[in-house]
Amino acid sequence: MIICGHRGLASKAPENTLAGLMAAHQHGLSWVEIDVQLSQDKQVVVFHDQRLGRSTNGRGTLRQYSYQQLQTLDAGRWFSDDFIQVSQVVEALVSSGALAYPDLLMSSFEPAALAYMQQRLPEVPRALLVEQIPDDWQAQLQQLDCAALHCEHTALTPEYAAAIIDAGYRVSCYTVNKHSRAQQLANLG
Repeated sequence: MIICGHRGLASKAPENTLAGLMAAHQHGLSWVEIDVQLSQDKQVVVFHDQRLGRSTNGRGTLRQYSYQQLQTLDAGRWFSDDFIQVSQVVEALVSSGALAYPDLLMSSFEPAALAYMQQRLPEVPRALLVEQIPDDWQAQLQQLDCAALHCEHTALTPEYAAAIIDAGYRVSCYTVNKHSRAQQLANLG
């Protein structure tokens, strides 16, 4: 079973920031989930919400801003004055040598985003992210050349788990907050 930090380690540091990833590492987590979107000028930005106000000092929607404009925002002060910084997670980790693209797994609810990543960074594995498992899950995974399916944990039945694993894909569930449910899912493989 893999325990994955949500948006880094959001209970200890601002979500989707380098500080959040470092906190996850310091607490022994080998996996983290982060969110990415495209800026106005189609640059990949690590960020969760559509609107900037909850976790930055910006206003409006992320897609209204260019990558350069987004770099000027503070994505940490809302959490604590100890975290006044901008979130530039992926680029910082890759350029420092701490992370290589094959170590990543890009997942999205948007098949178009996965198709874009398939073209832009084909060496980075991809996963389709869904709330409910669609009837055509295998066709979608094949079309997008995905390595995994990520689903809301209540959607995963023993039958789905077996079918997905037997088809050669990994399956991961979110957001599991009870040990008993995590153990049930681990027993499914």
